[in-house]
Amino acid sequence: MIRSYLFFFILLFTFSGSVVAQSPADNYRELYEAGKYKEAEAAARKAARSKSGSGEDWYFLGLAEVQNEKYRSATGSFGRAIALAPEEPRYWLGSAHARFYRGDPKAIDDASTVLKLNANSPAAHFILGSAKLQSGDAQKAYDHASAGISLNGNHAASYLLRGRATILQATEVRGPDAGERRRSLLRGGVADFDKFLALSGTAVAASKVRSELESLKNFVEHYKGVNDPIPDKNADPEAAASDYVPMKLGTRPPAVYTRVARQEGLQGVVVILAMFDRNGSVSDALVIKPLGLGLDDQARTAARRIRFTPASRNGERITVVRLIEYHFTLF
Repeated sequence: MIRSYLFFFILLFTFSGSVVAQSPADNYRELYEAGKYKEAEAAARKAARSKSGSGEDWYFLGLAEVQNEKYRSATGSFGRAIALAPEEPRYWLGSAHARFYRGDPKAIDDASTVLKLNANSPAAHFILGSAKLQSGDAQKAYDHASAGISLNGNHAASYLLRGRATILQATEVRGPDAGERRRSLLRGGVADFDKFLALSGTAVAASKVRSELESLKNFVEHYKGVNDPIPDKNADPEAAASDYVPMKLGTRPPAVYTRVARQEGLQGVVVILAMFDRNGSVSDALVIKPLGLGLDDQARTAARRIRFTPASRNGERITVVRLIEYHFTLF
């Protein structure tokens, strides 16, 4: 899911850089800014393949291809732009973005090159931090997000990333006072999500984040005075307690591959933090390890449809929080 937020904010960097002049006939920039991405792709491709084709032509072709969900082609177009102007950080950033969508680890190399060319790029830190979040490294994801915020306090995507990293950190807390420490971290995530929404305004991404924020607040409330442990690898840490009966999973609908994820060959694992309500439904589900290209939403939807018998303590049904993994493989 986090990929869907990246491109909106990368555009702020895209159009703030230098732009090579183009002829009136090659109006791909105007088409692109008007949201006519198919027409922009056709116009940019024509310009890029002409004898006078420039790095800017290939760059805008890559941008249009990303919007048209042609990430593999976009990677090639950004590569052509880089070959013509290897010192232009925007071209490397575009390549990092397209590779990140596809789950290509070379996105990290491209984003690192951006920082070598422009040390003040919060967007590059965002890509690096997002890659760390996917690998489960909450601390490094948090550090990159914080670096982006220190470079630009209005970089909304960095607040979103830091909030997600904080949520992942909360799931790693263990110990007798884990509940309150977990709750404190989750409150930090709420603050960062709020900041993202304040900065992003009416952005398309904001509607999904608002829904996630409501779920996040419910998790904060759940841990108020409760030390409900989050198990490792779906093992129930309280299963041995004499007064405790663990929940029993019933049906677990699979998460469905999206067309674009299958097309791009994206594989991996999405991890969901799920609240198994005492009333027998998954009331809240948060993606803590994303994969992208619609697979996060598919996993979250599947998690909400799980059927189970609630856990109980001393004969009373209780709400518990657990981690659920969804594996996406093509072979």
